[in-house]
Amino acid sequence: MNRYEYLQRAREFAARGCALKQSRLDANKVRYIRKNEGGMTARALASLFGVHYRTIEKVRHYETWVHVK
Repeated sequence: MNRYEYLQRAREFAARGCALKQSRLDANKVRYIRKNEGGMTARALASLFGVHYRTIEKVRHYETWVHVK
């Protein structure tokens, strides 16, 4: 197994989303963030959920929490 195959396999079994104990968001919150596209700013949502505003932007642009539709 080469390095590339090892990294692919590691990503496959890595914990995602709520499975991470330090996660402050869950699938329902992520869906709410994505539905509320025009309602609240990223900074307002960030203060509501206790995360950084960039986290909200990444959720909205499907950079993180990609497994949640």
